[in-house]
Amino acid sequence: MERKRVILIMLGAALLAVLMAACGGASTPATSATQPAGAPPATRPQAVKGPRIAFESDTYDFGDMQFNKPAEYTFKFRNAGDAPLVIQGDPPVKAVQGC
Repeated sequence: MERKRVILIMLGAALLAVLMAACGGASTPATSATQPAGAPPATRPQAVKGPRIAFESDTYDFGDMQFNKPAEYTFKFRNAGDAPLVIQGDPPVKAVQGC
């Protein structure tokens, strides 16, 4: 009986040691060994080449509206790229109806 108790205590201590070793490093944040914390990235992403549309605002809230009363808004945009921006056809517009 005494031998069984000693084995259980040793197994419990070993399990506790493994859990503490496995979870101990999780509380400290990982930092890069080659770069100090808070430093900007060494490489910056390349700018996308070609046309790029940029809107002043991509949403507009009409507020409370009366049913079947037309409303209109003009979205202002510009070409923020380095190539001609060509818009062909009618762009799809989705209206949200709700309460």
